[in-house]
Amino acid sequence: MARFRIIDIDNNGHYLKTDPPTEWEQVEVDQKTGKQGRHRYVVPMLLDPRDPGTHNYPKLNQIIVSTKKDPMYPRDIVILDPPTAGMEPLDSEAEAIMRKVLMGSIHPMSEAAFPTQVAQVPPVPDRLDEFMRQMQAQMAGLIGQNEALMRKVAELEEAQEMPPIGPPAPAEGVRL
Repeated sequence: MARFRIIDIDNNGHYLKTDPPTEWEQVEVDQKTGKQGRHRYVVPMLLDPRDPGTHNYPKLNQIIVSTKKDPMYPRDIVILDPPTAGMEPLDSEAEAIMRKVLMGSIHPMSEAAFPTQVAQVPPVPDRLDEFMRQMQAQMAGLIGQNEALMRKVAELEEAQEMPPIGPPAPAEGVRL
């Protein structure tokens, strides 16, 4: 049996499969009949060191998990998932498991996890340079259009006669 203390307080906790499983129940009420429909789903348990409600050792402010049920530690939460980097091993068996998981594992998003071949994508710098050239060409065109519009506005302002300043003249037949 390996025991771990969850110490990762920088993230939003750990979602781990536990034994016994954690269930979430959805309750729906039929609008016509008023009968309840219940659905239960097995979900991972959230173990967050920042949340005192999840501490199984509240006096120590700790969450301790183990790989097997042990009568010597009845409060330990039995996990079915492998340990994560946010866990601290508490015994030699836990240290061995942690070394194996952290040193020898394959990251789930690495190429080795996806055996199918992926289309070859050009390196990022080439794509970035091409994108920058396209953006610069577009920007030069937009600047040219803006300058032409500004010249047209200036010409129209010069050609337009300025309206007289003051109150408007009354219309014919209107007394003030």
